[in-house]
Amino acid sequence: FGTIVLKNSKLHSYGTCDLINVKYADFALVENCNLKGNNAFDTDGLDYDQITNGIIQGNKIHDFDGINSDGIDLGEGSENIMIYNNFISNCNDKGISIGQASSAVIENNVIMNCYQGVGIKDKDAFGLITNNTFYKNNIGIACFEKNFLSGGGSANIKNCIFADSRETPFFVDDVSSININYSLTNTVEIPGEGNISADPMFV
Repeated sequence: FGTIVLKNSKLHSYGTCDLINVKYADFALVENCNLKGNNAFDTDGLDYDQITNGIIQGNKIHDFDGINSDGIDLGEGSENIMIYNNFISNCNDKGISIGQASSAVIENNVIMNCYQGVGIKDKDAFGLITNNTFYKNNIGIACFEKNFLSGGGSANIKNCIFADSRETPFFVDDVSSININYSLTNTVEIPGEGNISADPMFV
């Protein structure tokens, strides 16, 4: 129920936790921080719940190796969240998770070696995803219904690179939607305008 600004800090824990957890704030900024995880269950780097306006930029978020652990987790109707210029790596579950009717603009990030680079689930959860690099994730971006009858997520994706996806660059289920344009992959073809599927032999 207030505001928070956290800059130029290093956080690490050996136990289950959220390194940063902000609830019901009018504004939340986390900038130029190093968030290092662990192998504990259900541990997130940064958790925003019902945030009206938020910025997450210039951070290094890494090594959240435990089950159900995310780099960034947005929930409870968070909106106007800007996620810019972060390096997110080695997350057991999602690099960025968007759920519970939350929305975010995700731009100019590098997301690598996560199970899902970005996971968007639940009705009215939405991501505008542009100019990002996804490298060696099992699934680059997934839009899906997590809990039965809770609805699916949606994403608009443009100018992204999906390199060496272990399973697929994108996944979408029957109750979700995903639009990908002007993006590049070296594993499978992506439907949409201006997408390029490069032969891995020449990448």
